[in-house]
Amino acid sequence: MPKVKVEATSKHSADETFKKIRQLLETDKDLRKMDSSYACKFDDKALSGTAKGSKFEANMKVVAKRLGIACRNRSEPTADTPRR
Repeated sequence: MPKVKVEATSKHSADETFKKIRQLLETDKDLRKMDSSYACKFDDKALSGTAKGSKFEANMKVVAKRLGIACRNRSEPTADTPRR
């Protein structure tokens, strides 16, 4: 499977960023349409999670990092997608 890595920074705290991403992954109707076997598992303490289906697999981790003067949080989802 090809891999896609996405990194994004957030002005929110690591916990808040994780909660927003978790809510999106758990409730997104388009992901359900893309793969009806899609399921998520999250580890609140580690601020990480996985999303697996028959068509893709994704791993996500929110990492608190100090970037310059302000403290920012980085989300690092990686998705494996099937080749066509």
